[in-house]
Amino acid sequence: MTKMDLALEFNNLGVELFNSRGRLKEARQLFKGALEVMLLSTQGNHLSADFIHRLLQDNHHIRNAHRWLTARDSIMSDTEFFIGSHSTEITAYFVHLRGMKIRNEAILKYTENKKLDIFSAIVLYNVALVDHFCCLQGPDSKSKNALARLNNSKLLYNMALDLIQTEQAATDLQKALTNNLGAIYFELGDYANAAQCFGKLRSSLSDDTCQNQSNQVVIMNSDCKLDLAMNVLYLREPTLASAA
Repeated sequence: MTKMDLALEFNNLGVELFNSRGRLKEARQLFKGALEVMLLSTQGNHLSADFIHRLLQDNHHIRNAHRWLTARDSIMSDTEFFIGSHSTEITAYFVHLRGMKIRNEAILKYTENKKLDIFSAIVLYNVALVDHFCCLQGPDSKSKNALARLNNSKLLYNMALDLIQTEQAATDLQKALTNNLGAIYFELGDYANAAQCFGKLRSSLSDDTCQNQSNQVVIMNSDCKLDLAMNVLYLREPTLASAA
């Protein structure tokens, strides 16, 4: 098994645990383990050293990820806890809350170092998603800890977007990242940056007919894209919306 194969295994099990089991701690450790494997296999050239240190400062991610991989069968026998793709019960807007798997065929197609940024961006999205989900639900969703998680997700979403900003094979991933980043800005009251994100999302959605879906590393379903469009159409700064 190559390092990239191992990273794929870690990431995809983390997605299963997050999406259908609600096992947030285990999913986070698997995602960070996947990212650490990727960094070791590419000497971390595509991510800043300061960022790597901050994200992986608690160490032992590969060891922990191996532990959850070994315990896959027992964990997956637990009762399902379906997170879904958005948080309409929690917020008044759409948040893409489905973890993203790395497809085997994508690994085969984009194994050159110059394409590994795509896979790092997917894992960064998944790491950010765990914190984003945590701070959207529960009685402590407005606490200082939740705010710290929200800002960490914002940092990770931005980092992932920087890695794939010119990559045509990751336009659906860009949509999910841009939407969730805009949702965070909106939640934080940063309406100018939220509007900028949703403006970019509008352009991306309008270009969909020109994209070859077979070339995409991750593929978003059409229902999710409709929900993204609803954010573009209706999320406005509250004072402006009430005056309209």
